[in-house]
Amino acid sequence: MPLTRSFPIDQGFPTALDLRRLDAGLIVREGILADPITVAPAGIAFGAGGFNVSAQPFVAALKRGGAPYSLGYGVARLANDAAGAAWTIPAAPVSNSRIDLLWIRATDPAEGEATSGTDGPGGAPRAVPIFGVTSGTAAPSPVAPALPAGAYLIATVTTPSGAASIAGSTIVQSYGFAQLSGGTIYARTLALLPSTAVEGDRAVALGSGVRYERAGGAWLPEGAVLAVADFTALAALPTGGRVVGDLAHVAEGAVYMSWTGTAWRQVTTATFASTGARDTAYAKASAAYRVAGVRALDTSTAVESQRGASAWVLDDTGYTNATLSAGWTNFAPSPVGFRKIRDIVYIRGRASSTGANATAFTLPIGFRTDTQKIIFLEAGGAQTRYAVNTNGDVAQVSASSQNNASFDNIPPYPAA
Repeated sequence: MPLTRSFPIDQGFPTALDLRRLDAGLIVREGILADPITVAPAGIAFGAGGFNVSAQPFVAALKRGGAPYSLGYGVARLANDAAGAAWTIPAAPVSNSRIDLLWIRATDPAEGEATSGTDGPGGAPRAVPIFGVTSGTAAPSPVAPALPAGAYLIATVTTPSGAASIAGSTIVQSYGFAQLSGGTIYARTLALLPSTAVEGDRAVALGSGVRYERAGGAWLPEGAVLAVADFTALAALPTGGRVVGDLAHVAEGAVYMSWTGTAWRQVTTATFASTGARDTAYAKASAAYRVAGVRALDTSTAVESQRGASAWVLDDTGYTNATLSAGWTNFAPSPVGFRKIRDIVYIRGRASSTGANATAFTLPIGFRTDTQKIIFLEAGGAQTRYAVNTNGDVAQVSASSQNNASFDNIPPYPAA
């Protein structure tokens, strides 16, 4: 196969394919470029009004499904320069639940995709990138539909019957991260780090914050230069005869441990098929392994947990319905609820009041804010000021309607 045309030496002659392939030598893995927004748990896609989903700003490098380091199609770059409405999914199904895919695509006429006119250079077809939705079929156990050719998945949305808006749906960020040649690889968990990597590549598992280095065909905690011993279970780890810094890989949990001189300490996130398997493994092991801060991933739910002082604490608590104050009632079918993903609190739902009590509900300890937050909520067709107070009270501030107050408008915030 001939070499690509040179750029910028061969000015005016390199084709779009030539330039995409040259870019592929710099951006070796497709995905979203990592930045403070895209690596955050809340991610790119977030619910807006109705059944609309907005997108945060991002830059994407897409290879149309091409393998890492492949040059075939090259890399197409595109960006979303500001947060705003991006996708609209169908209304909730009459029964069961449905999974929708939210995706982006760098439209390419050369791939047989529709264009929007011929106002490109020299009258060529104009390729306009698009936000796209592919809807699945409602079912008791819904299955995600197939992703269209050339599309890149940003998020999946599961919508149950009866949901009145996107607030009743579950949005899961599904995108991966692009990698620059020789640059750091980002993934949400150790399990999502790629198996195709170059010796010496460095990576970060965002869920645990642990940094890794590719060595011997495996991901090892960064700085691990000693030989790694293999053991079948946590309970099988030896209690002596080790040198400080020794590493052990335990098949049960697929976890790495490091010897401190007095005990083994977990240095990566453990992986189990269920919370029951996690509890069984740690119950048989030394109590020294169950120190606060160690992490475990339940692969059946894709939810991580962290060991607290005496128990496991979920990274994602799921939504808990709020106990409304006297005079307040939920506006069906969107009850008021709260949730915490890692340390970020989310509130959703609608409620109405007779007007006798300004406080709608009180958040429990662990879900409160460290500073008062004043927010404008939609209520009775008007904007009404509400406060999220440090004592947990979510209360009306301005004298206005308390009818169908939308607590979906409260932005996520760090728990105190």
